[in-house]
Amino acid sequence: MGRGTAGRSPGVEGYWRSAEITPPSALRAATSPFVLRKNGEGPRAIDTRRIAPPHSSAERFMRVAIFNGAGKPITIEDLADDPLGLSDLRVEIDRCGICGSDVSMTSGSPFDYACGMKLGHEIAGTVIETGRNVTRCKVGDTVSIFPTGFCGQCDMCLGGRPLFCPNGRVQFGGFGERMVVTESSAFPFPTSVTMAEGALDNSPAHVAVSV
Repeated sequence: MGRGTAGRSPGVEGYWRSAEITPPSALRAATSPFVLRKNGEGPRAIDTRRIAPPHSSAERFMRVAIFNGAGKPITIEDLADDPLGLSDLRVEIDRCGICGSDVSMTSGSPFDYACGMKLGHEIAGTVIETGRNVTRCKVGDTVSIFPTGFCGQCDMCLGGRPLFCPNGRVQFGGFGERMVVTESSAFPFPTSVTMAEGALDNSPAHVAVSV
């Protein structure tokens, strides 16, 4: 999925940063076309021709793909950035892979994602902000992101199954512009690895970490 560079600034009407958003082909085949929607309003056509003024320093907005239920359009919505915790990283997303679950769990099965959920969990990006307690990662690091912000201390984590951590938070939203994730769930990779490779290595790396 191509990514935009900014969302809508608060209180500004009719301006969008020039960007090209292309829905992943596999998801496009399984669902209705993507549309752009501002919170509280109906579907709107994507306009890539206008340029937005800079964001307010008090609040930033981003665009992200939202699941609205099987058979319904996946929408590109304008949401406020998540707050940054003391042990969190803010990551600018560069690549996000399409997992088999992105298709199977949006098709009307009993295991579908919840309506309103952000999509995308095979993610590679660049750290652009760190919480004050972060020690392992720094701004500028390229990272692959685990889809669960695991605690590292519970029985599941200590048993090598961090994906099932009962204290962890779901970290979806790779089909968007930015994410806030726990430092423990981010795995830096060298510049010799491309962002596409970093996203593709996401699941195998997590399996390796768990074994």
